[in-house]
Amino acid sequence: MRVPTIFSIVLLVSGCSTTAMIYLKDGTSIEGRIKRSDQPSIYVATEDSGELITIDRSNIEDIDHPGDIYALVGTVLGVLGWAAVIVAAVDDATCEGMFCGIGNDIVRGVGLAVGIPSTAVSIWGWSVWGVSRFEATYDGPKIAPLAMTDGERTYYGVGMRWSW
Repeated sequence: MRVPTIFSIVLLVSGCSTTAMIYLKDGTSIEGRIKRSDQPSIYVATEDSGELITIDRSNIEDIDHPGDIYALVGTVLGVLGWAAVIVAAVDDATCEGMFCGIGNDIVRGVGLAVGIPSTAVSIWGWSVWGVSRFEATYDGPKIAPLAMTDGERTYYGVGMRWSW
């Protein structure tokens, strides 16, 4: 039972798009993978040709990042599946009688069959969504004062972080 379920989930996820849908203020939309961004623009490899195009941020109405639905559905089903496994384990510890374990084994099996692939789908969805959001967000260089001490002396300087 688990192998067909896992196999079907893997097929489902592998066929999913990792491209964002970018809606422009003029009513048109562009589908592509966000490669990087800077303060005035984002750079997108289009789905059709793979050509890298530049889109001015002031022309963007909204961005529908990939993976959000899979992250949400995978998380909800994963929580339900793992909750069933936990409930079965707790019930095993407190159960008395001849037929206690049979029902819990079924619940545990269904919980694992749902929980394992759903967790994989959730991780995939959150990672694809996170990468797309990260690439579309320009933080620019961040400069902050820095002070370090070795216990005797204090050293002052500047720390810097950037993304591209």
